[in-house]
Amino acid sequence: MDKVVVYTTQWCGACKSALPQIRAVANRLGLRTEVIDVDRCKPGLEDRCSRVEFVPHIEYNGREVSLEQLESMAQKR
Repeated sequence: MDKVVVYTTQWCGACKSALPQIRAVANRLGLRTEVIDVDRCKPGLEDRCSRVEFVPHIEYNGREVSLEQLESMAQKR
């Protein structure tokens, strides 16, 4: 199953406010959502976390996308 990966941190207010919307759009697209806290990166994910330059950082199929791009995809379905 395809998924949307959201890189976030606990201190990020924008992440907290955007995450419910990102999850809702992903659900409409039939995608699962994986949330990764870059400040508490799990073993084996360090490489992925180290390349994140800003949060929230959204990826779909390994490519960076914006929330607007996800919403556009959902509207086309």
